[in-house]
Amino acid sequence: MAFSQQAGAEVNWSHRKVDYLLRLLTISCTQSVVIGVKCLFVQGAHQSCGQIRLLRQKM
Repeated sequence: MAFSQQAGAEVNWSHRKVDYLLRLLTISCTQSVVIGVKCLFVQGAHQSCGQIRLLRQKM
């Protein structure tokens, strides 16, 4: 009886660990996606600023 309770607790613990890892992965993936989007946005802004400067110089 004690064995089955212990086994159940271990299974429960491994499920919790997997759940925790999945949550961590999801959080880190979301953060990296957000950071990537921000970086793209900033790069695009820099590029368009550079193009505007070039246009002004040509004028």
